[in-house]
Amino acid sequence: MHRPFRPIPITVKKMLLNINANLGGKAVGNRLRLTGAVTLFLLLLMTGATRAGVTGKISGLVKDTQNGQPIVGATVRVVGTEFVTTTDEDGEYFIINLPSGKYDVAVSNVGFETMLKKEVRVLIDLTTPVDFELRQMAVELKQQMVVYATAPEVQKDLTSSKVIYTADRLKNMPNITTVQAVLTNYPGVVMDKSDAMHVRGGRSGQVSYYYDGFSIQDPFMA
Repeated sequence: MHRPFRPIPITVKKMLLNINANLGGKAVGNRLRLTGAVTLFLLLLMTGATRAGVTGKISGLVKDTQNGQPIVGATVRVVGTEFVTTTDEDGEYFIINLPSGKYDVAVSNVGFETMLKKEVRVLIDLTTPVDFELRQMAVELKQQMVVYATAPEVQKDLTSSKVIYTADRLKNMPNITTVQAVLTNYPGVVMDKSDAMHVRGGRSGQVSYYYDGFSIQDPFMA
């Protein structure tokens, strides 16, 4: 037995239409959010591709050929560029941010021959090892500069009077046969009848004698 068909009330129809409308709006919103997420992913992917590494790195060890010891402070430079560095206390070095390509790398240090390695290939995001072994060499001076040292007229750190008798000065002094004769040429130094030396009016016992910075007994009274 079939039940008679009853039409849906107008209020129920309105409720169903509102639900369908809401579901349809959510579906549109979901599609918009999905489209935005895909677009953002593509933008990030393109940005990552543009920022991908385009440079490489070289590193290595510089040591002495004769004894195998690391050379500290050797200058390592990439010829034709501004890239330059020095080796550390272990003789190691590294140069980063080198654009990919081929370079000539030179190493120099005082007392060693300069070495050049040509066509060193630098690859993107990779480290290229470049080691050096330098041979010792004698440094020849092409010019020699001669400078004569002169004593300053005023010695700033001198806090008392001082007279120095050099061998050249003693040769030009007459009648120099004893030490006392040399000292008496200094102003304020006199010898009495008993050959006791007095300095600036002081007594002979008030004179101090030093040898290599150490006080010693009066050699003239011994």
